[in-house]
Amino acid sequence: MKQMNVLLTLFLIASVSGFAQPKTKEILIEGEGVPIVMLNGGTADMSVFEPHSKQLSTAYKVIRMQQFNVQYANEGSTLPRNYSVQMESEGVKATLDSLNVKEPIILVGHSYGGLIAFDFALNHPGYIHSLVLIEPPVFAIAEEKNGSVEGMKQMQELLKKLTPQANITEELIQAFRCALMDCDSVDIRRHTMWKTWVKQKNRLRGLSVILPIQSRL
Repeated sequence: MKQMNVLLTLFLIASVSGFAQPKTKEILIEGEGVPIVMLNGGTADMSVFEPHSKQLSTAYKVIRMQQFNVQYANEGSTLPRNYSVQMESEGVKATLDSLNVKEPIILVGHSYGGLIAFDFALNHPGYIHSLVLIEPPVFAIAEEKNGSVEGMKQMQELLKKLTPQANITEELIQAFRCALMDCDSVDIRRHTMWKTWVKQKNRLRGLSVILPIQSRL
């Protein structure tokens, strides 16, 4: 009976752990010096910044972090229903704290990573030395710069479907990729990256959280 109780306790712990939101992100660290934290786009992973990290690591400590939406997709797990941009940015803080990073960082974010970086800087300005944002999806700014209003509306409608627990179909993949590139003269399903996009389809989950944060920026 005692052994059964121990096994039951271990099972419960494992079950709870399996559903718990991780506090820290997967990381790669190269070099020494002032820390540069790099956050990739929503459907990419840490490897996209590998060439930059190799060069920067000669003078800086380069910390690459995996977004939770990518991490969960890679693990074959479903994001929690309360997934948000703030959950991602608080994960950045928890990871920096776990690494005992004390000095202000240079924070670089591309696309969705830029939105996470923006949110992090707003909530934790004391952590920031410099903030570099590359094409963050802040629709109001794009509109002010005379961006494609119709194109942004299409993307916003599409993002509504990319919820944390969405069933990502090939039709959604096609719609997302065609919203980013001109598909009028290209069969997107014959693109050299199509099989990779299908394999990584669940990285699109959670991108709907881009919409509610707009009012806070």
